Amino acid sequence: MREDKIQHRLNRTERILVYFSVFHGIAQLFLGTFVVSFLIRNSINEIVSVSLYDLFFYLAIMLSFILMINRCKHGNIKVIFGSHIIVQMALITLIALLGTHAANWVMILGILHGVQHALYSMAQQQMIIDKVPAKRMMFFYGTDTAVTNIVKILIPITLGALITIGSLQNMAWVLVIMGAIELGLLYMMPPIQNHDANHANLSGFVKKSLKLPCIRKLFQAEFLRGLAYELETVGILYIVYVFHTDMNLGAWTTVFALVTAGATWAFGRFCSKRDFTWVIGVCSALLTGAIICLMFDVNRFTTLAYSGTLTLGIAMMDQVLSVNVLNLAKTKFVTQTYRAEYLAARQVISFVGRWGGIIALLYVGVFGGYDILPYLIILLVAARVSAAFIYAQIGNYTNTD
Repeated sequence: MREDKIQHRLNRTERILVYFSVFHGIAQLFLGTFVVSFLIRNSINEIVSVSLYDLFFYLAIMLSFILMINRCKHGNIKVIFGSHIIVQMALITLIALLGTHAANWVMILGILHGVQHALYSMAQQQMIIDKVPAKRMMFFYGTDTAVTNIVKILIPITLGALITIGSLQNMAWVLVIMGAIELGLLYMMPPIQNHDANHANLSGFVKKSLKLPCIRKLFQAEFLRGLAYELETVGILYIVYVFHTDMNLGAWTTVFALVTAGATWAFGRFCSKRDFTWVIGVCSALLTGAIICLMFDVNRFTTLAYSGTLTLGIAMMDQVLSVNVLNLAKTKFVTQTYRAEYLAARQVISFVGRWGGIIALLYVGVFGGYDILPYLIILLVAARVSAAFIYAQIGNYTNTD
């Protein structure tokens, strides 16, 4: 049965969660897309520098998730969430102070970025699981993704223009102020206090879960998705390689965000889990066609076609992922007792895949360069598409329709 119109409105708590997503999306655009572009323009070997940045980023995420399990089971989730804002402000301040020397500190920057992202992700997922009912998860994520992309329509142009004219530090200070605003919003969030008497048992959860088909499929999908994480980085490398300036990168990212916003809102508003498979199939077909064109000729049209279909495809796939993965945490297969272990186990499996993708990218940077980059793209896209179809199947284990 479909939800009535009155239920297709975000409540106060859900709106605050969306606001956090917007601020995080803007910060990640800076810390991910434009910091990567900055490293490209200020490194001796840009592919190696970007790979090392991502390598330490993913390592820090995995270790942070593991170390935070007990804190999430026994502590105040709002405190954990607030910690990510503090780390984010420290990281952005460091980038502002380093300026053009930031390329020499990729290990430190990657680690701090990973800790910041882990603190945000672990707390945010716990808050969503706790505050958003399973039947509303599709609508919530559709609205969340659409609003975040709409806000990002003007932000990429602004960031790209500022960085192109050499104002990386000024943009960083703006994001520090945004972090302060996030701390203010955090006080408006209802308390979320866990009182689980059990201590963390990650290995026990994994051993028990591997007996369940749905969790085995989830781990398989997490590995493949982790392997394909470098797709966005490869896309940035290609756009900067073809267009040479951050202004073009920002302008076209804006166009992609506009299209993605409309598609994800419609998906969340009108679709159900029965539509997951065909939506992923269409996105996969478009992305495959764009890759074939890119292999034949790297030019403005093929690069934009690849980047556009990748942006839209990843957004739709991640929407399926988020809905099914978080709803699975509400079922008998996970239970509330093991939610922290569940979230951490996903990150460990994903980390193994991510390092595989990074090693492949490092190989390209050292031995192949841009000539063999399209072949890596094919491998990564195949992994991403396979993971998306598995995530769609996981919806069969959740009762939300």
